[in-house]
Amino acid sequence: MDKSKRGFVWRFDPQLGQVLNKIINQAINNRNNVLIDNIDYSNYLSGNIQLAGKPINTFYSYKFKGLSPVDGSPIFYGLENESSVAYQQRYLNMDRQDVYLEIMSESGRREPFIQGGLSNYFGYRNFGLSFNLSYSLGNKIRLMKIASGYATTSAYPQQNLRKEFVDRWRRPGDEAYTNIPGLQVSNNVINAWWQNYPASSLQLGGSAYEMYDNSDVRLVSGDYLKLQSASFRYTFSEAVIRKLKLSSASVSLTGTNLFTLSNKMLKGQDPTQSGSTPNINLSVRPTYSASINVSF
Repeated sequence: MDKSKRGFVWRFDPQLGQVLNKIINQAINNRNNVLIDNIDYSNYLSGNIQLAGKPINTFYSYKFKGLSPVDGSPIFYGLENESSVAYQQRYLNMDRQDVYLEIMSESGRREPFIQGGLSNYFGYRNFGLSFNLSYSLGNKIRLMKIASGYATTSAYPQQNLRKEFVDRWRRPGDEAYTNIPGLQVSNNVINAWWQNYPASSLQLGGSAYEMYDNSDVRLVSGDYLKLQSASFRYTFSEAVIRKLKLSSASVSLTGTNLFTLSNKMLKGQDPTQSGSTPNINLSVRPTYSASINVSF
């Protein structure tokens, strides 16, 4: 049949994958041992902790309260300096895992709840248009580190820093308008109270700047919709093919990784990146190609 006489054609092929899991019991033997020995705060931050009733890869974040009006350093609920004595006495008498659940909040799951794709083809006469969409829903990711991770645990003015620091805390009162911490002006950083003995035995966290990068203020949705590829094709009519003494001929224009719709706070960060490092890996860049196909 001559394609130039063909009517409208639409082919639609959806794909859907869903991940459902929940830990029924964290015990792995009769002694009620958990799946990971020597649990510390990093297990909660990374989602490596298995808790009964929670999906695998559920992770936690420190609860950001604001910035200090004195020096712009981050403050967290359950770790405020003015209540450090009371917190220390209370936490030393609690189970360590209960303390982590006190100072952190559940952030969500690292793996998507639903993933899939949508393949479409539209054809009319000699023209054809196809495109493939992929989507991911239900997970959370951290924004790239901005306050730590540059071979140090704090942010100093002599470092190469992320552009977010343009909007940082600079003077008392700025804490009402920004959540970007101020820079350290001295190399003699005083340890936070939870880094000094005896509170340090609880292993509540690192520096305030490390905890800021792992707090809920640096948390966004990992949902995205991506146009993975699109192709436009024109097939020459049989009359033209006979005139050129060919069996078939067509031209096409193809693009891949054309765009991604995701949370606006990502600002160029690929939604498939976890945010566990200060480095931005460029997302897969768009590519375009044109082709001419002939057969004799």
